[in-house]
Amino acid sequence: MDKKKLNTIIFFSILYWLLTYIFVFKKGLIFSKISVLHIVVLVGINLLFVVFARVLIPLFDLILKLTGKIGSLIFGTITTIVFFFILTPISLFRRATGKKMLKLGFEKESESYYEEWEESSDFTKQY
Repeated sequence: MDKKKLNTIIFFSILYWLLTYIFVFKKGLIFSKISVLHIVVLVGINLLFVVFARVLIPLFDLILKLTGKIGSLIFGTITTIVFFFILTPISLFRRATGKKMLKLGFEKESESYYEEWEESSDFTKQY
């Protein structure tokens, strides 16, 4: 069994049992009392997902593409909200008060900021 078929079977089985749990077992919307026959029918429907997994692969690919696009949209929205409504006001406030986060400055009397590297003879203390 190839990986795509296996992933399709797993995805639709999890989705099916999640929906079954919510609508059948938790809410009792479809069956008021669960019998052995109902469980056999539910397992039979799940076995149909296993048998017809090849047919469901295009649907699985479509769901993956849609959820990828939705995830990108949510990530972009959250990132934009954080940047404009949290980081921008903080930076404007810091700039208005004159406080700087980085202590950047130049020493005019120094010729270079280069630091010489000293070789260590002990290999455990190289840094």
